Order: sequence, then C-alpha cells, then structure tokens
Amino acid sequence: MLKANRHSTTQPNVPLNKVQRHAEKVAPTKHRLETVCVLCSQNCGLVVDVDDNRIVKVIADKNNPITQGYSCNKAYSIDHYVNHKQRVQTPLKRQADGQYRAISWDLAVTEIAQKLNGIKASHGAQALALCGIGGQANHMDAFFGLGFLQLLGTTWFFNSYAQEKTQHQWVDGLMMQSPASDWFHPDAWNSDYILMMGTNPLLSNRHERATKNIKEFVSKDHKQLVVVDPRVSETARRAHIHLRVKPAADAYLLLAMIKIIIEQQWYDKESLSKQTKNFNQIQTIFLDLSLEALIAKTGITAHEIEHVSKGFANAERACVFFDLGVEQIEHSTLVSWLIRVLILMTGNFAKPGGQYMISNFIPSALRDTSKPVPVAPVSGIEGIAALTSQPMFSPYLIPEEIEAGNIRGLIVEGANPLLSYGDSRRYKAALESLDILVVIDPAMTETARVADYILPTPVAYEKWEQCTFPRGFPDITFQLRPPVVSGPKDTLPEAEIYFRLASAMKILPRAPVALKWLAKRSRGNRLMYAVTLLMCSVIKGRGDSHKVSPYAGFWCYETLGPTLNSPVLSSVWLNCLAFAMLRRKDMLRVLGSKYRWKSPFAMARITYRRIINNPQGLAVARLNPINNFQHAVRNHDKKIDLLPKPILELFNLTLKKSHLASEVTTEQRSKNQYPLLLCAGERTGWNANTIHRTPVWRKGKGPHCWIKINPITAATLNLTEGERVRLVTAQGEIVSPLKITDTILPGVLSAPHGFGIEYPNAQTGVLETVGQNLNRLTSLDQRDPITGVPYLKHQRCRLEKISVTDDVKACESDLNL
Repeated sequence: MLKANRHSTTQPNVPLNKVQRHAEKVAPTKHRLETVCVLCSQNCGLVVDVDDNRIVKVIADKNNPITQGYSCNKAYSIDHYVNHKQRVQTPLKRQADGQYRAISWDLAVTEIAQKLNGIKASHGAQALALCGIGGQANHMDAFFGLGFLQLLGTTWFFNSYAQEKTQHQWVDGLMMQSPASDWFHPDAWNSDYILMMGTNPLLSNRHERATKNIKEFVSKDHKQLVVVDPRVSETARRAHIHLRVKPAADAYLLLAMIKIIIEQQWYDKESLSKQTKNFNQIQTIFLDLSLEALIAKTGITAHEIEHVSKGFANAERACVFFDLGVEQIEHSTLVSWLIRVLILMTGNFAKPGGQYMISNFIPSALRDTSKPVPVAPVSGIEGIAALTSQPMFSPYLIPEEIEAGNIRGLIVEGANPLLSYGDSRRYKAALESLDILVVIDPAMTETARVADYILPTPVAYEKWEQCTFPRGFPDITFQLRPPVVSGPKDTLPEAEIYFRLASAMKILPRAPVALKWLAKRSRGNRLMYAVTLLMCSVIKGRGDSHKVSPYAGFWCYETLGPTLNSPVLSSVWLNCLAFAMLRRKDMLRVLGSKYRWKSPFAMARITYRRIINNPQGLAVARLNPINNFQHAVRNHDKKIDLLPKPILELFNLTLKKSHLASEVTTEQRSKNQYPLLLCAGERTGWNANTIHRTPVWRKGKGPHCWIKINPITAATLNLTEGERVRLVTAQGEIVSPLKITDTILPGVLSAPHGFGIEYPNAQTGVLETVGQNLNRLTSLDQRDPITGVPYLKHQRCRLEKISVTDDVKACESDLNL
C-alpha cells in the first residue's frame, strides 16, 4: 500500500514546530575569518577572505592549536566545494516520471512524516534506518541525528566510519572496556621507532602536520621509520626501512614479529605484569605457530622481519602508526588486535612516544551493557559502539537488509552511498526498491538522484559547524566556527530538519510552556542553568529512560536555542555542561585551580564562552598524561585482557581457514578467472572526499584517474603506457588509462579513490562521469566477519585490451550507472 502511494501529495494536518530563524546574513566582504578545511578528516585550520559572498583567499591558520599553519593543497580549493552546479536550493520531490519538483518545507516534512509513520505502524520502527551523519569536519548534525534515531525507536544506524575503523572500538572494548569515543593513537613524533602500516602520510596528511613532522623525524640519527607497504609510496621512499609485504599480508607480518619477540624474550615483563593478564596464553598459542609458514605468507625475508622485530622491541619508545591500508583488508580485526598485543608486550602503552588512548570533546561514551547488542538479521553482524555509545553498522550491510525486507524506509544524511560504498549497481537497485528514500544533502549527488525527497542543507561554510575528531595528546581540542558566507535562502541546517520531522511524526512533544517562558528570560545568566536543570527533571519524571537524551537535546534546541547566536549551539552548551559534570578534572587542567570550587554550571559557562570567542579552535580539557592507563582501562580488575574469548575464536578461525583445502580450491578458481590483485583507493594530490563535486579544482596535465601496473605485468599482457584498458571484477568493470611503474608489485594493480562523480559538462550541461567509481568493482560480501568492513585493498581482477568502439561504449555506460 505504501508503495502504491509513494508519490502521494496528500498533506496531513500536522502542526510543525519551527525554531530556525532566517539564515544568518554574512557581510559581503570580510577578512581573516577562521575556519577549517572540510575535505578530509584532518581538518586543517584555515583563515579565509570573503568578497561578494565568495571565498576569495585561503591561507593556513597559524593560530590553530593542532595544525599550526599547516595544510595540504586541497584546502585552497574550498570555494569550489561551496559553489558548483549541483547545489540543491529548495526541497525537491520525485515525480512519477522521475523528474523532481520543488515543494515547500511544510509539505515535504508532513509527507515524509506520514510515510515514515505508515511504515512504522505496518512493519515496526526497526523497518526504518538512518545512514550517514557527521561527515568530515561537519559534526554539528550528530547530536540531533542520533537523537532523532532514538526517537524513532530503531537501532539501524549506518555510518561511513563503520566501513573503515569499528574493529578498533570492538577490540578495545573487549580488551579494556575503554570509552567508545576514545581512539588508540600513536604519539608518533615523540617516538624513537615508528612502525607505519597501511598509510602514506606524505600524501594523505594523516596525523598532525604529517609532511613537516616526517621530514623532521627521519632527519634525526636516533630515530627509525619503518614503512610496511606493498607499494613504494612517497613515505616509503623516505623511510629508513621499507618492508614490501604482499597485499593484505600485514596480519602474518605481525604474527611473525610477535612470535619472534616471544621466542627471544624481548618482551617487557614488568609492563606485562602491571598492565595485562593472560600473557601465558598468548605465549602458548604463538609458540605453536610455524614461523617459517608465517614468513612465507608475507613476501619478505626472515632477516628483514627479525631485524624490525628486534628494533621495535628494544627501542626506548616505539609506536604503530596505521590507517586504511590495514583496515580495509582481510583479517583487519585480527590486525587491530595484533597491533595492541605488540604495543603492550613491548611496554609501549600509555607512555610518551608509544600509544595513548585519546579523547574528543564529548562526555565519555561508556558502553551500555544493560541493553542487548543490536544484530543485523541477514549477516548476524553486531552493531559496534564507536565514537558515541550508539552502536553503528557497516553500510555494506544495507542492500541485503533492504532485499530481505528488513529495511523499508531510509534517511541518508551527509553520505553518498552510490559513490562511497561497494557494488554501486546492487546498491542502486536496493535503494530504488525502498518504500521511501529521503536524502538530506547540499548537493544533487548520485544518491540524491534516486531519492523520493531531497532536503537541502547549507554547506559547512554557510552555517555554524564543529569538528570533533580526537586530536593529539594530552589536550582535548575543539573548534566551533561561525558561517563565513551566506547560503541559499531555502535551505535548513540538519538540526532543524530533524526537529521538524520529529515534531511532525509526533514522536517529540512540544516543550513545556514553563521552559519556554524561562528560556526567553535566560539570556546566558543563571536562568539558563535553571532551565537546563528543570528540563532534565521534567524528562526524568516521564519514566522513559531511552528518551531522556533526545528530549533534552531537542527541547534545549527549542527553548534555549533561540536565545543563542544560533539555535544549534544549544548542543554545544549541553555538551559543555555534561563535560563539566562528568569530566571535571580534565576540564580543570585547562581552566586552572581558580575554578576548583566552581560549580559545573560556571565551568560550562566559561568554556562555552571560550569556544565562541576562539573560532580558530582551542584546548577545552586535558587528559592526565601520567594517568592515561587508568583513563583507558575500565575493566574491574584494572588489567587489559590480552586474549578475550571472542578474539581467541577469531584467531583460531583465521588459522583454520588458511589451511582448509576447500578454501584453497576456491581461491585458486578465483585466481584463474581473475589473476591480478587490485589495491583500490590510492591517495594522490588531486583526489578528495566525494563532497567535492566539481572537477575544476584539479590542476596539472594528464589523467588524474588511472590504473597503475608493474612493467613486468604490462609486458606479459602486451600493454603500453597510457593505453586505456578494461579492469574487470566479479561485480563490474571500469575503463581507465594505464600508468606503468615499478612502484607496484608484479601482479598487482592500484587505482585512486574519490572519482566517478557525475557532473554536468561545462559546455553541454549533460551529466558526465569524471574518472571512475572504483566501488562499481567492489563486492558487498567480501568483508570482515566481525565488523562488515570491506576488503577494498585486495580484490581479485583481470585486465582486458579494448578497441576504440568498446572504449566509447564503456564511456557511455558510465553515464547510465
């Protein structure tokens, strides 16, 4: 029934609460405005000049407490992120002929609310899902998006973080019960010995001021940089040692290193005794492994592994610096555990130059063990609490859950599944079969073009925004920045959209009149605290514990919000207050001893003011560097469990699988049909996050999207430099020119990420695919069994020569994804 009425224009009589004022006007000409780059997770601090509502000049911000005047070339293109041909100016509704018609916000919200409530009534709340939230430096939506999710009553939360990194929170939760919001972070630049795995910071800019710090690090005689990478990357060229492992062999390298350290007794007995338990079990299982067999799987020599194992174990301070190259491969969860075992057994946890657990500016997201863990019915994969206490799922699970009828309504906010996730054709078919698909986005993305409704938001430079990724140690930094340009008049921030949807669905009652009356008179004085306290007491009295947080957030938005610079800043105020209540000591290390006897409200008030007055970012709290172990380890016995039962089961399963004859046979059949291996997602100086729509920001000659191949492989296949070839996997194919280079191993291919955007041709206005979408090649089923994180860095494939006619057809098919 819902499907038949998918494009109904009936409007239920639902009164809509509205908080958002008219979009704030920014002066047409302003200079020296602090902001950040939103094109990757490093969020380099910037200062911009604005003229005629355009960002006309960008420089790195020397006053930013983290990046301190550092940025990569992408930052200077942010005006193209704001201004391009695919901005959505008003709410749009898909018509029966597939075209879109502009509609009012009231009509859009009420129709969406009606359809979501219809699905909920017929199939239950769990038939609704939310995908996205919190993209790059745009995290102001997260508080309200997760609140809306709780009001809906569903556990389906899909996030891009869960196609990369949730294995770390899963492992840390089992080993030490650390807060889900904390990250296992290398204190790299204070280290003596860095084992760098799966990352190329000289291009990706991973970690604080990577280019500058790496150059300084390798110039010092007593330092050692060891890069583990199948490719001769820019960082590998600068390293003291380059371990050129086979693709996805990182787990076997770490297994071999740990075995050698145990056999040679190079481990730190004192630290193991003080910090951990179950090391005897670790010894037993590793001593039973065959070192020769492990080394054979790595593709490097026993001498190389022994040399690095000894160097790491005997270094005064050593750390492991890791990223996507070991997070999107087979055995990625095992790799995460092995990294922690290596750090702990060598005495490098919670110490300078080793590994710390670092925090961001939210109260500690402790894991809620009182509720059952949500499970995806088709795969049996559990949700994992990461970044917040809300469990999240890999977006690679969405199509199969839609196909099974478990998800019928989906809201996609701040994400673009048809370009960012695997098997784009299957994904598109699944999204088109939904009863309703709502996309909340500033741009007409690939996913937006199959949505039933598109709700436009301002981009990050047109509204108040924040970035909350953890940065460094021991300071907990935070950057809130006001808009620097004005956006389209008929767009709304995500917070307002969620507020209106919740109100229209009648899952969020109006705030009590008394709260509104008090809030109007607060104006930042003590009444502000009274309103907050009264709000919390009213909500508690309702006896519905799972709705405490979303009610408080939205009611604070509705009542206190209009008294602030922007209603969305109510979430910042609440966060300051919660942090002052729950992490008082961390906040006092920044505020100083004079606040020792101040109330949490006073601490929250001064912190809120400091945040507003420092748009370049600042330290709002500080971890105790001497007490990081106690902060991180929340087990009752204050010991880190080196071998939790689920990890032991995963370990045994991995070893068993690698010896199964049927697995070998299956793998051999795959190799016969697809003899090459694709490592997808190489970083270059000219690829960026897919929120960067227009290609005009790219500079330089020649193709920016290509396939790299080793000269030996190219000669075997009779292929030449620049020749366009077809790369084929079991899921799909792409056509790109070749780059022949010995930086790639024989039998291996490499291609960059961030391409495949469909953008209007400058002359004709017709949509054209810019570069190639590698996710057309990627299987949704080739993924980690614990997390659902995909195996993007090692996919079986083959290359085919193509004729000119085939090349034209391939280009045409790109436009009809």
